[in-house]
Formats: sequence, C-alpha cells, structure tokens
Amino acid sequence: MVHVLQIPSKLKEALKQVKEGIEQRLRDDQKLVSQFRRYSKAQAKATSKEEKDKRRQHRKQLKKQESLAENPTSNNSKPPMSK
Repeated sequence: MVHVLQIPSKLKEALKQVKEGIEQRLRDDQKLVSQFRRYSKAQAKATSKEEKDKRRQHRKQLKKQESLAENPTSNNSKPPMSK
C-alpha cells in the first residue's frame, strides 16, 4: 500500500525558493574558490620569479667577490686620481 503525502503548494514553493537560494550560494562560493586558486597560483609564480631573480643576483655578487678575491691587485693597481 502506497501512502501519498500531501504537501501544500505554499510549502512546495517555499522549499523551491530555499533550494534555489542554496544552489545560487553554492555557485557563488565555487566562483570564489576558483578565483582564489587562480590568484594563489599567480602569486606563487610571481614569488618564484622574484626568488629566482634574487638568487641570480646573489650568484652574480658572489662571482664578483670571488673574482676580486682571486685578483686583488687588478682593482687596486690604478693610481688615485688627483685634482
């Protein structure tokens, strides 16, 4: 024996509106999550590029210091400029 549950149309309409509201909120939240992931990925790339540039600059400085340490007289052999 099947029992059919009688639900008033006002209740059905109210539930339908609540459901649509929840689904809209879910879509909005999914958009925010997607935007945040995109932003995080872009930020990570920018940070890694900055870090790579810093390391490159640091290596240049180290090479320069090493070359100065190997040839200390090459820089100091120039006579001082007089006015």
